[in-house]
Formats: sequence, structure tokens, C-alpha cells
Amino acid sequence: MITRRSKPGKGSSEPKARAGISRELIFKEDYFKDLIRAMPQPAWIGQADGRPQHFNQAWFEYTGLTEAQSRETGLGTTLHPDDLTRYEERWAEAVNTGIPIDVECRLKQKADAIYQWHRIRGLPLRRPNGQIGNWLATCIEAPEISEQKAAQDQMRANEAKFRSLVEAAPDAFVISNEAGQIRLVNAQTERLFGYSRNELIDKPVEVLLPERFRQQHAIHRQQYLTKPEARFMGASIELFGLKADGSEFPVEISLSAVQTKEGVHICGAVRDIGERKRAQEALRRTAAEVARSHAELEQFAYAASHDLQEPLRTIVGATQVLARDYKDKLDAEANEWMVFAAEGAKRMQVLLNALLDYTRVGAPHRPFELVDCQTVYQAALENLKSAIEESGAEVTSGPLPLVMGDGIQLVQLFQNLLANAIKFEGQRRPRIHVSAEQREQEWRITVRDNGIGIDPKNFRRLFILFQRFHTSEKYPGTGIGLAICKKIVERHGGRIGVESVPGEGSIFYFTLPRVESQSLPAAPFVMYPKDAT
Repeated sequence: MITRRSKPGKGSSEPKARAGISRELIFKEDYFKDLIRAMPQPAWIGQADGRPQHFNQAWFEYTGLTEAQSRETGLGTTLHPDDLTRYEERWAEAVNTGIPIDVECRLKQKADAIYQWHRIRGLPLRRPNGQIGNWLATCIEAPEISEQKAAQDQMRANEAKFRSLVEAAPDAFVISNEAGQIRLVNAQTERLFGYSRNELIDKPVEVLLPERFRQQHAIHRQQYLTKPEARFMGASIELFGLKADGSEFPVEISLSAVQTKEGVHICGAVRDIGERKRAQEALRRTAAEVARSHAELEQFAYAASHDLQEPLRTIVGATQVLARDYKDKLDAEANEWMVFAAEGAKRMQVLLNALLDYTRVGAPHRPFELVDCQTVYQAALENLKSAIEESGAEVTSGPLPLVMGDGIQLVQLFQNLLANAIKFEGQRRPRIHVSAEQREQEWRITVRDNGIGIDPKNFRRLFILFQRFHTSEKYPGTGIGLAICKKIVERHGGRIGVESVPGEGSIFYFTLPRVESQSLPAAPFVMYPKDAT
């Protein structure tokens, strides 16, 4: 039975020092043995030094130990090894102080040989003289502790994973708290800024910035904390970092908020963009040089072709006069050479005119407008009406899209491709079909024919100026039409190519960027001249 000590009355001979145990349990051995036997959870009675002495049946069923084994080993073979030291320390403290114990430990269950979290509670049992004679201990299974510990373990694992990811990152990572104190940096930060970790931890993050940016950065940091979200910095303003040796370097910074047990932390990923800046500057200079050279080349080509027209006309006129007025005075061989000279001069005029057409494509043009490719296609057919009728070609098309572009140049593009398809007809009646296919961000427009086809080894040279693969007697032309097509397509932000098998026809295709709104009215344009290159 449990008896409670009453306060000593007047004249009581009980020492006053024992008054403090009036509400403590007084040990009655038989009663407590009966008590633990009735408990559904594992329980035992320990000696004064805390060593287990009597166990109940629930203990034996849970642990699978015999009474002798339990007395010999105590909880040593049942507790998780990581909890044993802590358990023993807590019991030693309780034995010395007499304070009830409450400790969380993992116990191994016989049935599945796995450890489950329990709350072990020990209550001192005092003898009538006030001395601790025994302890009553119980094990209560605590699934909430398992959940809590699992959450803590997961948090620790996540933290370790986060730290390992930060450490392995190619960028410098600087994590600071709400006060702006640096709490964590990675190895790349040490390499980039020249500080050791110990030199940076707890320092204000502004130490990594040039003096002229520090005050404003502190303001931006406080503003960021009012709405902490992923943010990229450096696109519109130039940012610089400050190395330990005092040198500055351009950086890009991306910010994100990290929730920790200490509150919101700011994670800054810092990237040295000095090399990129130098590459961009070199690229800018190269692009400017290329643009200048290109402009000079176009100006030269235009001036040369235009200025050569007059002396060529003089040559053509002179040879014609010679052929007319001096034909009878020259022998047959001289007359033949005269014909060669006249034809060569005329051929040069055709090539110069073609070169002028090519240089005009790169000259300044009016802004792009919404153009209906169906109208462009019809304009090209109208310009090629005579060639279509003479060859008996059958030219068809599917629906064609609206695009942003230069209507005049697009007519020239369609016209050149259709003219080639008609010209290289082979032995069959020309059949040509124009179609369009919508892709992710572009239209792919194809011109398919059943002509003589092209040897794949010539694909790469096909769009180069003055490239010809047939004699001018069999297939007249300047060899500049496809070069013009390529220049027009590239000016419109697209690509041009060919697929072909000799004897089976060709498919010329080009791409043009898609237009988001197809509801706008297409812009009118002037027809391109009928004489395709």
C-alpha cells in the first residue's frame, strides 16, 4: 500500500528535516510488486542505486529476456547504444538528488528486433525513515517522440544535404542572418574573395562589398526581408565584389530566402563575371569590326558594280559597232572573237546587275510589317506567269501564314525558289508545291519540286555567291539567286536549307519566326520586278 506522510504535530518527536518528504511515496515492497504485475506496460522496481531488481510480465514479453537475464544486464542489452550513456547519467543524477526521472530512450522489441522510442519514468520510493530504498520505473511507448525524432533526423539530414550542396556549388555562397551577419560560406567563397571561413563568420556581409556600395546594400537587404523571394541582381546595374587584398571584380548575385531555426536567412550566390565581361567586350569589338567590314564590302560591291556599268556599256557599244561596220573588213576568226567579246561584256552586265541585287538585300530597309505569305506567293506567281506557261508547270500551295517581314524581299524569296524549281525541270512536266508547317516558335515553309535534283555533296556550296553546277547554255542564270534567298531569310531571323536526291526532285525549305497575333491586317507592298535572278 501507499501511505503518505502527514505533517508532524505539536510535540512530535519526528525530526523537522523529514518534513520535506510528507508528499512522497513510502515503499511497501509487496504492494509495489503487485502493482507492477498489474501494469500493462513494461515496469520494474529498482534498488536504491537504481539497478533493476523486480520486473513485470509485460517487460519479459516486450524484451524477450528472462528474469535472470534482466537482473544481470539491466537495460544494457535492451537500450539503443546511442541512448545508454545518457540513460545511465540521468539515473545517476536522480539517485544522488532523489528527483524523479523522465528520460526518452529507444528500447529494442523482441518481436521485430527494432528500436522504438519510449518515455522511461522513475519515481523514488522512500522508506519510513526518509531514505530512498527503491525506485519504481515504467516504460511508456511514445510514438509522438518517434515522429518528432524522425522529423529532427530529417531536418538534420536536409541540413547536411544543403551544406554539402552549398559546399559543392561552383558559385560562391554567402548565407547571412536578418542582421546581415555571415553565418555560412563555402569553399568557393574563400577562393573568390581570399578570406578564410573563420575570418568571415559573424562579420557583416557588407565586408565583401566596396565601400561605395555598403550603405545602399544595407538598405536593400532590409527591403528584401520585407518580401523575401528569389531574385536575380546584376542585369540592370553593375555590381562589384571586394577581395581581401582590396581589389574589385564584377559580379552577378542571385538571392533566395532560407528558413532556419534561427529565423530567415538570406542566401546569396555570387558569380565572378569578369571573364564574361572581357569576352563580351571582345565579342562586341569583333561584331563592330565585322559590321564595319561588311558595310564597307557592301559599299564597295555596290560602287564597283554600279561604276563598272558605264565602261561595260561602252565596250558593248564598241563591239557592236565593230561587228556592224567592220564585219566585211575582218576575217572569220576576227569576227568570231568580236562575238565572244560582245557576249562576254553582256554576261558581265548580267553579273553586275545580280551583284547589285545582292548588295541591296543588306542595305537599310523599311521596318518589318505583318505580311500575308499567301499574297506574297500569288505575287511571285504573277511575276513568273510567262515561265510557268512556257514550261507547262503545275504550281500549287497549301495555306500560308502571316509573318513579320519585308514584303518586297519575301516576294523575291518565293520568286527565286519557284523560278529555280521551274528551270531545273528535268524530263518531266514540272510539278511544284508550296506548303507551311507550324513549329514551336517558327513556320517552316517548303518548296517541293520533281526536277533533276541536287547531289548532296553540293549542298554546302549551294547558297554561296556565283556557285553553278551546270553550264549556262543548258541552265541559264548567274548563280546568285540562292545566295540572295539565304541573305533574305537570315535578315528575317530564319534558316534556309535543302533536301534532295538526284533524279527525284528537291525540297527547299526556310523558316520564319511565328507571329503571336494573326488577327492584324497584313501590310500592302509593292510587287518585286518580274526578272528573277
